[in-house]
Amino acid sequence: MNTMTVRQDAMRQEAVRWIEHQRKFEKYGLDMRPAAPTPARVRPVSRIPQKDMLISVMLVMLAGMVVISAIIATAQAANVKYETNALMAANVELQGEIENLRVKIKQATNIKTIEGKAQEELGMVNPNPDAFVFLSSEQQTADDFAMLLREQAHEKSVP
Repeated sequence: MNTMTVRQDAMRQEAVRWIEHQRKFEKYGLDMRPAAPTPARVRPVSRIPQKDMLISVMLVMLAGMVVISAIIATAQAANVKYETNALMAANVELQGEIENLRVKIKQATNIKTIEGKAQEELGMVNPNPDAFVFLSSEQQTADDFAMLLREQAHEKSVP
């Protein structure tokens, strides 16, 4: 009788739960029964042969190396372009400096600049027209031309 009462007690509890479930279903409109456990998913076995899988992995690695090589080549090209631009800028700067030096050379070799410096810094003066010595084509040149000029200059200076 003891087993009978335990069984009847379990049936009563089940009936009480069922009635409670029916009330909740009417009240909320939801099925409150616990969901049935889903069977564990079995992972499908790969149907790709291992040789093909190895070839696929090698192709992916090759493609990765090609992409990395392209990135490295692009970086080197950018570096060369940067260096080229820097050299071109330095070349333009040097060309400007060369042009400035050419202008300074033209100014320094100008006859008026040379005369001005000779007169101001060295104290030179323009010669008198009487101090010129002219040579004619009829005269024979002497063996010692410097001595001849000295004598002619001395003769003109003595009255």
